[in-house]
Amino acid sequence: MALKNSRSAFLLLGLSSLCLFLILYLHFPAKNYKTEHYYKDCVKNNSLKVFLFANYSDYFVYRGIPLGFQYELLNILADSLNLALDIDVECDYYNVYSIADEEKKKDYDIIAMEIPHCELLNSLVCKSLPFDTTYPVLVGARKSSVTDDTIRTIYLPANFATAIIPDSLLSPASWLIEKSSYASVEELFDWLDNERISYIASDYHTAALLLQFYPNLSILKQIGAPYPRQWILRCENDSLNSQINSWLTRFVNSKKYKSLCRKYFSQQSRVQNVPQAKVKTRHISPYDNIVRKHASEIGLDWRFVMSIMYQESKFYSGLYGLGGSFGLMQMMPATCAKYGIDENSSEEEQIIAGVRHIKSIQRFFADINDEREKMLFTAAAYNSGPGHIQDARRLCSKYGDNSNSWEDVSKYLILKAEKEYYTDPVVKCGYYPGRHAATYADLVMERYDSYCLLFK
Repeated sequence: MALKNSRSAFLLLGLSSLCLFLILYLHFPAKNYKTEHYYKDCVKNNSLKVFLFANYSDYFVYRGIPLGFQYELLNILADSLNLALDIDVECDYYNVYSIADEEKKKDYDIIAMEIPHCELLNSLVCKSLPFDTTYPVLVGARKSSVTDDTIRTIYLPANFATAIIPDSLLSPASWLIEKSSYASVEELFDWLDNERISYIASDYHTAALLLQFYPNLSILKQIGAPYPRQWILRCENDSLNSQINSWLTRFVNSKKYKSLCRKYFSQQSRVQNVPQAKVKTRHISPYDNIVRKHASEIGLDWRFVMSIMYQESKFYSGLYGLGGSFGLMQMMPATCAKYGIDENSSEEEQIIAGVRHIKSIQRFFADINDEREKMLFTAAAYNSGPGHIQDARRLCSKYGDNSNSWEDVSKYLILKAEKEYYTDPVVKCGYYPGRHAATYADLVMERYDSYCLLFK
């Protein structure tokens, strides 16, 4: 039964590949003018037109900053070609089809999205040289055992781009493979974390990044062959395509490329295995006096700042996190630049910037009168970025709940991991695994309460 189910899944994958090709062929038609003419138009317009399918490895918004492996890669490419990056981002796999509408129809130089592997499809579309290689992995709870003969199901996301090799699993006949017709890999991670399902398949890179938000989950094993990641190019863009491929040949062998891969796909947790700082009766950390001074100057409770700092770094200054965040306050490089600091800034300068940033975030919630509620919103926004919290507030209002209540808003922040909610028209920042930020805010406030008892 399992192997029959598997063969059905592979047949479905092949048919979907053919359908996708027809869609791409119809939706991104070739121009009927000469290659050089089109390339000169591209240079004349000074832009590189890209369609990017967003997911939590290639494009996402974190702490208010657009990030993602392909997003950064495409920006570096555009800069190297002296072209502006004109990018359209879509987070719903099935909304790709709406590009066929006359109002939305555009010509793209690069289509950056995973498409199911199919020899027929590969022979009919124009693809770039590989910019990366990945492979399918089995993801489950850390305590999962995959050695017994119990019948188990592996769920595949709707846009899964490759095939699972059944023989890569122990006791292949004991596994069922079920491909979702609608769920994204991000949704499947959330279901897995909530124990609605037991196993999912993901590409390695997406799994490595998402696992930073799901400490109870892990990659259990590789379950398929490596495959290249490539862009779909306009076939008539000979000159531009040649430049793109030439750049890829050089860049994928550079130190900058290796650094970009480490930035997004390292599985090392930034705070695991760091000893916990102990709260003593007379001080919380070596930074108490610095935080007291600068927080009081702008009207922040220093104990609230200390609780955020502990949650971010446990008072260790040499840590690096997702997207390049660093230091005691784990602020993003782009955010740090707004406050005039970088990785070489002193600990006091990092703290001053962090205090100012918390105050800046707090202003997003000026309409919330209850101070404790405002702290909860501010703490969550420090973790996720204000945009995701504002999305959750808009959803809250839309569904008739209190957008000034953290208890209500946190429910919608968590629901932003589900397609029904992150694709809602009121949502501006797309998918987000909000359970992490909701827990973060609760932990910050629990610690803040403890600090208040110790330091009145």
